[in-house]
Order: sequence, then structure tokens, then C-alpha cells
Amino acid sequence: MMHRRAVAPHSLLLLFGASALALGACSTTPDTPTEAADDTAVMDEVDVPTGELGFATELGEPGAFAAFEPVPVANGRTIDYSVIDDALGAIVLDTGPSLRRFARAPVREAGSRIQRGHDSPLRLEGNKIFFSRFDRSTTESMREYTDSLIAIGNQVDIAKLPKNEQLAYWYNLHNMIVIATIAEEYPVARPRDMTFGEDKVKFHDAKLVTIRGVPLSLRDIRRNIVYRYWDDPRVMYGFFHGDLASPNIRTYAWKGSTVSRDLDSNAAEFVNALRGVSRGRNVTYVSPLYYEAQAGLFPNWPTDLKAHLSKFASEDAQELIDSGKPIAPWRYEDRTADLVGGEPYSKMTPGMGIDSMPQAFRDYVREVGQKFETLQEQGRLRSATVTIIDVPGTEWDVEGDASGEVD
Repeated sequence: MMHRRAVAPHSLLLLFGASALALGACSTTPDTPTEAADDTAVMDEVDVPTGELGFATELGEPGAFAAFEPVPVANGRTIDYSVIDDALGAIVLDTGPSLRRFARAPVREAGSRIQRGHDSPLRLEGNKIFFSRFDRSTTESMREYTDSLIAIGNQVDIAKLPKNEQLAYWYNLHNMIVIATIAEEYPVARPRDMTFGEDKVKFHDAKLVTIRGVPLSLRDIRRNIVYRYWDDPRVMYGFFHGDLASPNIRTYAWKGSTVSRDLDSNAAEFVNALRGVSRGRNVTYVSPLYYEAQAGLFPNWPTDLKAHLSKFASEDAQELIDSGKPIAPWRYEDRTADLVGGEPYSKMTPGMGIDSMPQAFRDYVREVGQKFETLQEQGRLRSATVTIIDVPGTEWDVEGDASGEVD
């Protein structure tokens, strides 16, 4: 076991106070390629020419990123992520697989014309983080955990770890940077629009960490390290972007021993969600994130992309892939992946309980509960339990080989 700088975890469960708000939560089963869901969504036509997405179609020379190229013969070290496990288990709400239908327009607060909270039709897809309930100690904990991961990267040659261990490290570092930064800047409605430094560099391109003397942005970790040195398209599903369009943030840390299994789970969830593959009138929409990964993972576009999607697509998603319609990027759902859309609300007042929660928060929890009822009716849940909100989320019951190496 590798030595890890000790970080005393705060009691993250305290951030939810003594709330008695209950959520119908279930142990969920990821969609398999043979499952069919009711895809009732037809996206509005949105012209987003590929060139306007701003992603280069070639990676270019590695330059300083060559320092992170995996070595052929690795050592057998592993990293203990138990602290990250505890943190994610406390702050992530598992919302289950997609219903492949738009969420209804939310109801406005009585007597107001202002819409509070999430209004995206995709707001019920993907797991969420309780950013709006973080107190100062919780936010400080997220930064401490992130700093501990940065310290590991500067003390250990990550490129010499087993390849799956490297991948788990890059996922956990990337995702904790996202969580800690959003928490520190909260309220944040659209994470990708945050800017840093005198030059006002956008969130995903700002050099937020330095590992072994190389300044890195979130996009560097994705494109210039992982998408460059791994040729398995599944690797894109390990990165949490902090918004509704993102692949799932899991309720536990990434680990080398289970990374292949968990990538299969995240891939199946994303491909079979509307934010992954969806129906347009004259096109088949796919996530803009596939365009970011194109240079490293889908060089023969769109043939490589379609082949990859077909490995995880349900019957209705496969029908869209095989429709013959051109592939096009849909608009990016960039609101914060929390329960209230990143809007400023007062924190829970001790002793006031559920009454201090904003209406948008309670409405969202109610919507998720209704979603689970539908999933149960469809036979897509193994079992149902009632979970108190201060112990949010249940991890997916995933089947498959957990030990396969990701290339």
C-alpha cells in the first residue's frame, strides 16, 4: 500500500443537518444493450457546426505531457482512496438511469414569475452533488482531499504505476479539482464559464494544478494525457465536468482494481441517456463531449464513434445510430450538477429542519423520487428502500469483470 498523506476527514454528513426529508431511493441496474426504453424525445434543431466547438481534430506533439506517458513495465503500487470514498458517499445523490424522456417544465414558486432551480429537460439525468448544502468545513475538506492527491502526484511517478492505477489517479484528481473548485466558488450556475487569473481563462483551460513541474488544466488531463495515452473510448466516461452534460460522478472513488467495470457502467448510463444519444428531426444528436475526445479516441469520425456507441446502446439508441441520419452535436447542458441549478440560497438553519430548504431543492428531490417509482414500474430496479437525505445515494449494483485492464 502506498503511503498517503493523512487528511483528517470532517463529518460530511453534518452538512445535511437533521433533515427528515426522505427520498425513495433504490439499488439501480445499469441498462444493458438488450434493454429498450421509451425514447419520446425529439430535440429542437440547433445548428452547431463542428468547427465552432473549438476542438482540434489532432492532438499534436506531446511536449511536456510526455512525462506522463505510461511506462511499459510498471511497479505494483496502489493508492488508497478510502477518504475520497467517504467524501463521495456523503455528497453524491444517485439519481438512477435515464428514462429517455424530457423532464416536465418545473412549477414556478407561488406568486412569482421567477423560475428557481433547474429547468433543463435533462435535469433528472446523471448523479448530483449537494453543493448548496456545503458548509465551510465541507468545502475546506474537498480542498484538503484535492491537495492530498496533488501531493501524491508530485511524490510518486504516476507513469510507473500499473496502467489502471494511473487511470484511477487521473480520474480522482480531475474530479476532486472540479468538486473543490465549484464548492469554493459556489453559487455557480455554469461551471465552465468560471474564469481564473488576470487573463480570465475559462475553468477547463485554466492551469489549476502542477504535477511534476508540468502545469495542468482539466482539459490537459483529459485530452493531453488520458485521451493521448489510452486508446479505449470508455476512458472518457470517468471524467466529471460538474454540469448536467457530464458523465456520471460515482458515489465512490475510482480504483485501479475496478476501473474497467465502472467504466462499463458509466458508458452504458451515458450512451443510453438523452445527453449521450438523442433524436433530432433530420440528425442524430450526440454529446459535444464526443467531439472533445475525437482526436484521441475517434480518429476515423464518425465510424469509430458509431462502433463505440453500438457496444453500449439499448435498442432505441441503436435505432438512432443505425438510422443513416448524420451525426451532430446537441447543445451543451451546462448548468451545475446539483439539486438547485447552482443558484444562491441560504444554508439550513440549525433547528429549522426541512422548512429551511428552498422549494427548488424539495421539488427536485420529489422529482427524483417519482423517477424511481417509474423505474421500478419498468422493472429496472432490483429493490426499493427509503433513504433519509442526510445519507444520500446508493451505489449501482454492477455486474461484469472488474479486473480487466483498460488500454
